[in-house]
Amino acid sequence: MKLSLKNKLWWAQNKNRITRIGIISITALILVVSVIYFTYSKFTAKNDATAYETTVEKFTKNDFFIASYIDGEWSDRIPDKNEDYAVDKVVCDNDATGTWDEDKWTITIGNAKTKTKCVVYFVTPPKYYAFGEPTASSTTDYNDVINSSGSRVFIQLSNNKYSICYLNEDSQLSCVKFSNISDSHSFSDKCSNTSENSYGYTCKLDDGFNLNVIWESKISVTYTNGTQNYVCSLESDAQSCEIES
Repeated sequence: MKLSLKNKLWWAQNKNRITRIGIISITALILVVSVIYFTYSKFTAKNDATAYETTVEKFTKNDFFIASYIDGEWSDRIPDKNEDYAVDKVVCDNDATGTWDEDKWTITIGNAKTKTKCVVYFVTPPKYYAFGEPTASSTTDYNDVINSSGSRVFIQLSNNKYSICYLNEDSQLSCVKFSNISDSHSFSDKCSNTSENSYGYTCKLDDGFNLNVIWESKISVTYTNGTQNYVCSLESDAQSCEIES
């Protein structure tokens, strides 16, 4: 199509302005597309983080998500081994199984057939001090134990897990779990009618187990942690544990 003389004259007069408008329009379009892309990518990342805690997206081979839950809060990191955290449990979705290697400080995932998310629950276990009162990660829980038991409290150590144990008013030995412990506790050979409830482990002491001797004299109990034995003594309401020589 040929331009008339009038159109040619108009084009010659407005060519530079139209070119500038075209460049500005293209630049603006690129900028808008970039902003939309950046915003979408951020939104997607945010959704992925949410999915990391709740649901699982489309499966990609060998695609695993490991979430860290430390003392009741989500975390963006795995605590170091030397930070003295204990692994309470590992929960995986899609029928996968997760186990935590305490020595290598790493997770092993089994039966992963789809994209898998595993949550590792880290807790701060109660600690014991030589001839001192035990401390716990939760002040409220610890105070509840102390208030209901006075000073007759000692630490139960089993398989790198901890419990606070005390003698209640009914002459029963109760252990409140602050992290996982084995199904059998160290006093099972001294107790009958052992049971577990929502509060912890409770067992009725046998008649031959002298309660006064427990709390007024020094006793020594050996705990086995793998191949290492710990000897824990109670004297004057104080607890100490040493590696057995």
